[in-house]
Amino acid sequence: MTMTSQHFKMTMYIKMNSDGSLIDDIEACGDIFCEYKGSLLGCFTSNMRPSSAIEAELNNFILSLKYVGLMFR
Repeated sequence: MTMTSQHFKMTMYIKMNSDGSLIDDIEACGDIFCEYKGSLLGCFTSNMRPSSAIEAELNNFILSLKYVGLMFR
């Protein structure tokens, strides 16, 4: 049996660092977007209505998708 591996060259990807949190009835979230070489593409922060910690993370994910959509119009 011969083992082979396939490699592909990725020309670009976006790294997203995100966080959503809920502390003392204050919900906030933010993201930082970088390209594959580490250069900053964009970032945002947002305050939202109080909810739960999981809802803060989900709201952050939804806002992230919207922001990425605006970056690539």
